[in-house]
Amino acid sequence: MKRISFKQTKKLYGNLYFKIIFYLMIIIMAVLLGVLIYFNFIIEQKIPILTYHNIIPDELYDKYKKDSFLTKESTLKKQLDYLKKHNFKTLSLDEYYCWKIGKCKIPRKSVLITFDDGWSSVYKYALPILKENNQKATSFVIYYHVVNHVDDIKHPYSYLTLDMIKDSKKEYSNLEYSSHSYGMHNREGHENRPNSVIEKDIKEVKKYNQNKYYAYPNGWFSDDYIRILKENGYKMAFRFGPYANSSKKDDNYKINRLVAGEMLPYWKFVIKMNFRY
Repeated sequence: MKRISFKQTKKLYGNLYFKIIFYLMIIIMAVLLGVLIYFNFIIEQKIPILTYHNIIPDELYDKYKKDSFLTKESTLKKQLDYLKKHNFKTLSLDEYYCWKIGKCKIPRKSVLITFDDGWSSVYKYALPILKENNQKATSFVIYYHVVNHVDDIKHPYSYLTLDMIKDSKKEYSNLEYSSHSYGMHNREGHENRPNSVIEKDIKEVKKYNQNKYYAYPNGWFSDDYIRILKENGYKMAFRFGPYANSSKKDDNYKINRLVAGEMLPYWKFVIKMNFRY
């Protein structure tokens, strides 16, 4: 019986290991491709609704980062540039609503971009990025802060002004504005708030914004709150959370959103955009 030399043995097993690794890689790639196809073309279409708040220059972030809802300018650009590079369609509220009620079709790779509270930083830092990428977005505004031009001592700048909103619409119509209440954005007293206060607040907003879409202040809502929104002609209302992608099955007045920015690291952002479960 012919003996196999050490070199021959090494070559034989080396080739075997190479083949095993090669076929394992093919299997893994096939599985990943199948998963991508399943999540993007087979299961129910879901739309990520990204939620940002205040945008801050990178050099100031460490000073103010105790506010967990701050987003660095570079982080916003990186995330929005990803959407552009990978051909995501950014939706207006009307486009999203039309899809939501089953009257319009939109690409599988669609996304809704929202900014809460109405910070002036959206005008200063977000708008140029949106404009450069030709992307649509919505700013949900607390109109008491806008009308009275409130400064926030926690940050180096303040809320939008009515003039900023007016100039923004002229400069770039793809950034639209909707209501985040007139003056109910506080962290206490939600459960004890009379319906008359909610109704008065909603009617006050109508002096400045006739849009039919709403984001609940602090994400809080009730059955009476929803009823009052409906009675005042609102078509949809957005929650803050529960950090899941939205679907047609969502109640039109309880629509899910995702927290974006620093609270959604880039690797998680990429996963959420590609596996829209």
